[in-house]
Amino acid sequence: MKLVSKTFTALNTLAIAVGFTHSAFALDPVTLYQRSSPAVVSIAAQNGKAFNYGSGFITNPKGFILTNNPVVGKNQQVAVKLADGSIYAGIVVSRSAEVDLALIQIRPKKTLPSLRMQAVPPNIGQKAYAIGDPKGLERSLSDGIVSRIDGRGLIQYTATGSFGSSGGPLLDEDGWVIGIVAGGNPGTNLNFAIPAAAINSLPGKRGNAALQRQQIGHYTLASNLQIRQGNYQKGIEILNEGIRRYPNNALLYSNRGAAKTLL
Repeated sequence: MKLVSKTFTALNTLAIAVGFTHSAFALDPVTLYQRSSPAVVSIAAQNGKAFNYGSGFITNPKGFILTNNPVVGKNQQVAVKLADGSIYAGIVVSRSAEVDLALIQIRPKKTLPSLRMQAVPPNIGQKAYAIGDPKGLERSLSDGIVSRIDGRGLIQYTATGSFGSSGGPLLDEDGWVIGIVAGGNPGTNLNFAIPAAAINSLPGKRGNAALQRQQIGHYTLASNLQIRQGNYQKGIEILNEGIRRYPNNALLYSNRGAAKTLL
């Protein structure tokens, strides 16, 4: 879990700092697919005498893969097929039925392509792209929009989802992961994805606390960068977003108070 936190890098901080939280560097669909699909994987997990099939994506170049919890089932080990055709034995290192996610680790012999996680929730109406294995059609791309977000953060979207798509990434126009495909009804707009921020809730020895500290540090740094440039209102907005995510953190409140004084 410690390595997973590295997917939320300084790039995310910079994006928040300059206000680029949605469609900052919108990619055309061809470029988005070319950049993103190499990090999407196919997963097979034994289910009695049969197999569960689903999708997943690499969150860290050293071999951490995020997917939907039902894809791995109760298995401790699954088969993972990368975009280059290589197959690895993957160990399920963390899972949660409550947040409906599972984390798999493989031991690659090389650095792998990976996707970046977007901590900021998407906007209703923004473009969304799903990549996965609907009915076994590996790394298929579909597009749509974010059509609803419920009180728990669950994302409803219109891109196509069907058997085999579960666990794949739901991407914004910048190629950042905004959600993890959870399931849906083919031919309808009733497709759902778990918000990317739910990875924070996956159980881990030190992962959750370390990731929370890192995220709070990102909000603090991003707001300070704005304040130093005289953009006090933007700095306050960033801290407000941090407080919405971490309402009990005293540092964020203290920094916001200082920024309001300067404003």
